[in-house]
Amino acid sequence: DVVVYAVVPFHFGKKEGSKGANGICMRVFDATFALVNCHLTASIGKAGALQKRQSQYAKVVDVLGNKLGNEYFQLNGQFHHIIWMGDLNYRLTGLGADECLKMLQDGQLESLHDKYDELALELGRGSIYMGYTEPEKDWANFYPSYKKDPERTVEDATDPEYVQKTYMVDYKQQVYKGGKTKTRMPGWTDRILLRSQSDCVDKIQASDYRAITRQFLTSDHSPVQA
Repeated sequence: DVVVYAVVPFHFGKKEGSKGANGICMRVFDATFALVNCHLTASIGKAGALQKRQSQYAKVVDVLGNKLGNEYFQLNGQFHHIIWMGDLNYRLTGLGADECLKMLQDGQLESLHDKYDELALELGRGSIYMGYTEPEKDWANFYPSYKKDPERTVEDATDPEYVQKTYMVDYKQQVYKGGKTKTRMPGWTDRILLRSQSDCVDKIQASDYRAITRQFLTSDHSPVQA
C-alpha cells in the first residue's frame, strides 16, 4: 500500500555549503505525496536575505518537481500532498535580543511568534509558500528551536532560568566561518508546512506540532515534529 517512486537530492552550489534539499516521491494507498527536507540560507543581517530564501524555495520547487515527477511540471502542481520541512532559517525580526529573551522568560511565545516571526508574517501576507499552511502549534511545547547551547544537559521550561540555560545569544563562530562573535536571537528556524491540491485539503490533518526539547541535546537546534 506504500510505494516509494524516487529519492532526489538537490544542492544550491559550493558557495552555499550545506544548503540544499532532499525530496521523496511516494504513493500511500491512492494518494501521492512529495516530502521535501531542506536547509535554506541564513544570511542574517544581509540585504536581500529574505528574497534569497524565496529564490531558493523556487529552485527547489522547480528542480525537485522535474525530478520527482513529470519533467514538464513543477513540484506544487503534481502531487496530492506536499510535506515541506527542515531548517528554513526564517528568523525573528523587528525586535532586540533583550526584548526577545524577556518575552520568552515571561512565556509570551504566541505573541512573540505572531508579531515578529518572519515566516509567519510572510505567510500572512501571502508573499511566500503560496498554498502552504503551517499546522497549529502546541504552544506549551513550541519553544524556539534555535540557537541553543549544544552542551546543555536538560531542557526544563518550568525552570525560572530556562531561557538563560538553554539559548546562546552571543557566541563565537568557528575559525573557518571567520571566528567573530555573533548575536543570534532565539528563533523558530525549523518548521513543517503542508500543501494539498484543492480537492484533497480535508484528507490530511496535522497534530502534535511541537519542538522536541528533552531529547537530542547535542545540537544548537532542536528538532520539530508533527
